[in-house]
Amino acid sequence: MSRIVIVGAGTVGTATGKGFVSYGHDVSYVDISASRVQMLRRDGHRACLPPDLNLDGVDLILVSVPTPTNDFGLDFSHLTESTNDIGAALRRCQSNTYPVVVYRSTMLPGSTRSRLVPRLETVSGGRAGVDFGVCYNPEYLREQSAREDFLNPTVVLLGTDLQDRRTQQEMYALYGTFEAEVVLTSWDVAEFQKYIHNLANAAKISFFNEMREAAGQIGFTQTEIDLAFSITVKSAESIWHPTYGTLNLGAYGGACLPKDVSAALTFAKSLGISTPLISAVETVNNRITANQVATLTNGALMPARRIS
Repeated sequence: MSRIVIVGAGTVGTATGKGFVSYGHDVSYVDISASRVQMLRRDGHRACLPPDLNLDGVDLILVSVPTPTNDFGLDFSHLTESTNDIGAALRRCQSNTYPVVVYRSTMLPGSTRSRLVPRLETVSGGRAGVDFGVCYNPEYLREQSAREDFLNPTVVLLGTDLQDRRTQQEMYALYGTFEAEVVLTSWDVAEFQKYIHNLANAAKISFFNEMREAAGQIGFTQTEIDLAFSITVKSAESIWHPTYGTLNLGAYGGACLPKDVSAALTFAKSLGISTPLISAVETVNNRITANQVATLTNGALMPARRIS
């Protein structure tokens, strides 16, 4: 059993905490909202405000605070405040343990390494990898089924300092009873993967929304569009083959894809239908193709993706 503190008791934090409780761990919560702290206490959970955070005897601190955007990009204010609170509590800590700070909030590649670890070290007076560990463990929880998703993960990704064996062992022990593949990588790669995860979902939704709009402008009914989409789910290798398009095989080529993308764009333009996503698909592929040609011209071997 591990002693776990959840920093940020929103949807992700609460689902994470309750999930670990079901695995027999000792969990308490920290949140900046006094009403949320009171609600958790009424429900029988230990909870406190940040000034009362005590990390004596705590094994893991899981941070699940919001990372919204603003006019300047990602808003780090919640992460910075929680990191300051954790660093101050680490400085006050009297127990001779090796607590691991586990960030689960979505953040840009390099954030843990260049922003959060230095701040933790400055505020706590300790050293990451010596006095405490740091892990980036992205969450893949859906809002409407967060607890179920937490208890049934498809994969668990652990981003650490690859030299920090103590943190890795602690995290493997934490997730060892989960029936999911556990993958170890660096902080930066784990942060990057979470963005790829979200952007892939966003791109797929936008693709089918663009196709739905175009189909409606052509004159197809919603029933006909839904039928075409349901068949595509079964016919398109990009949907039913998990690794399709993810390997380093260069631009798409072959007899079908280049000409069909071009024909679809010409057809849409003739009808006054806007297809910016498909236009971007062709633009990106043309750029990759040009890069492949330049690479081959310079004498290097570059595989070509041949798709009919």
